[in-house]
Amino acid sequence: MGSLGSEVDHGGREMFHGHADPVVDELNKLENLLREKERELGHAYSEIKGLKVTEALKDKAIAELSKELKKQDEKLSILEKQLEQKNLDVKRLCNERKEALSAQFAAEASLRRIHSAQRDEEVVPFDAIIGPLESDIKKYKHEIAVLQDDKKALERHLKLNEAAFVEAGDILRSALERALIVEDVQNQNIELRKQMEIYHEENMLLEKSNRQKVLEIEKLTHTVGELEESILASRDVANAVHFYQNQAARLNGGEEDAREGAGSS
Repeated sequence: MGSLGSEVDHGGREMFHGHADPVVDELNKLENLLREKERELGHAYSEIKGLKVTEALKDKAIAELSKELKKQDEKLSILEKQLEQKNLDVKRLCNERKEALSAQFAAEASLRRIHSAQRDEEVVPFDAIIGPLESDIKKYKHEIAVLQDDKKALERHLKLNEAAFVEAGDILRSALERALIVEDVQNQNIELRKQMEIYHEENMLLEKSNRQKVLEIEKLTHTVGELEESILASRDVANAVHFYQNQAARLNGGEEDAREGAGSS
């Protein structure tokens, strides 16, 4: 009886392990793969977080550059207005210079006529006529000197304007380069988000497969339990049969002994 029970128990364990081990191995593989995907997803989240920080810094740098470019544009606008005003002043002074030269030529012609008239007759004193003309000449020469100073100042403004244009161009090129870097970072961010979506879908599939495997294991465990109960019940029946066989054998042996005793008497 003990030998039969041990054989039945051993067969039940072999049956249980034979069905359960591949499923457990598959479940362990799925769990390991799920953990690996979770680690990859964590790395992707970390990279995206770093890229978001970098993108925020780039946005801040672009905002500062835009602000600086706006200031440079305002400076250039002011310089252009000043340049336009200086050009108007130069034109005005050039016209005044032409008028002064014309007046000077007219004054010189008047002086020549006066000298010619004085040679003929003494009518008007020379100083009375030449004095106002000399005063006008001095005034026009002063205006010409002011015009030359304005011209030099205008040249300085033009040089400053050119330097400002060069600086603005450098700032603009730098801003464009940084904008290209930001665009590249944004493309990498989009690619990582796509990869995260793929990882997320894979994780969902793995979790679904894992749940299915767990349900299968639960069903197999329940089936094995039922088999073990059936095996135990079968073992009890076998033990009972064996017991009754022994009892029958003993009874048969007693009847034979009784017959033999009756025959000998």
